[in-house]
Amino acid sequence: MSETRRIAPVCNPGMHSQVVIEGQTVFAADGKSISAYGINSDSVLWRKEFENAFKFVGKTPLGLLVQLPPSKLTLLDIGTGEVIWQMHSVFSGNGFFDERSQTYWSPTNSAVLQIRLSDGEVLQKKQLSSHHVPFESKLEIASNGVLCRAGSDSAGTGIVAAYGPLDSALVWINKSSGSKATNIQFIGTAMGGDFVLFDQYKGEVLTLDAASGKVKLRLSASNSFPPLLAGDSTLVILDLKGNLCRFDLVKGSITWTCPLKGVGYSKSVLSGKKVWFIQDEATIRSVDFETGEKVDEISIGGQILSNLAIQSENIFVVSEDGFLYAVPLPK
Repeated sequence: MSETRRIAPVCNPGMHSQVVIEGQTVFAADGKSISAYGINSDSVLWRKEFENAFKFVGKTPLGLLVQLPPSKLTLLDIGTGEVIWQMHSVFSGNGFFDERSQTYWSPTNSAVLQIRLSDGEVLQKKQLSSHHVPFESKLEIASNGVLCRAGSDSAGTGIVAAYGPLDSALVWINKSSGSKATNIQFIGTAMGGDFVLFDQYKGEVLTLDAASGKVKLRLSASNSFPPLLAGDSTLVILDLKGNLCRFDLVKGSITWTCPLKGVGYSKSVLSGKKVWFIQDEATIRSVDFETGEKVDEISIGGQILSNLAIQSENIFVVSEDGFLYAVPLPK
């Protein structure tokens, strides 16, 4: 096995960062800067510093989307980091890139915008009623085009509402999905389009029927390990006893459990037949997806302050020193 490589400084030391990969480029964002590292050229292509904190929205084949103060949705050129366009938009939640139309659906607190990525022009604005869910709620867009909005009422009762697909008509509303719903995270859509949600406040995974909004499954889970939806029928979660579990959504049962020791974990990634994650900001670990057996345990010699991203033969992370590290994937 090749050795871990300490590549180059890409973030500010001591700051938590996010690592994403587009093609042969690794991007690292820490809230004050974004860097691009070329895998083929083995060099930092560019680095862009910002005076004020920004929010990394996501990546598209046409550029990187970031939210700059005050409320400017900005598309950065992948190759140079230069601004392609900017528009005023109070971004809220996660949107998605529509490859067919080369547009980006961007949710705001009160509407959903369809933005043409080539020039930033708003093609459509879908206004959503704030009557059903408070203004500060989060809006997510499922893969089937249905809008899923999570918030809470004045009593702290969790509310999830579905609008769509991609219009302002309320399909259903669920007022018992959880507490402190501002902590509800949208995980994805399972078989049949069911919403998979994670109530981080309560430590509970929920599946909601796409047609009615009724809760089909409640599954207790540790709030220190973000659930992984593998495909459309399998969940990987950490139970309240510290066991990593593979849960079959079709059978409604646990396939395997693997005991772990630790208190903090990164968002996990399924690569090949292994589930990869970072434990206690110190160790990169993997378990076999089919059996649940522990496989790999890798240290880079310092604290890891990012998620892990996998491309081809390497795992990329950012350490406390602000450097990007490349960890060869074990054979």
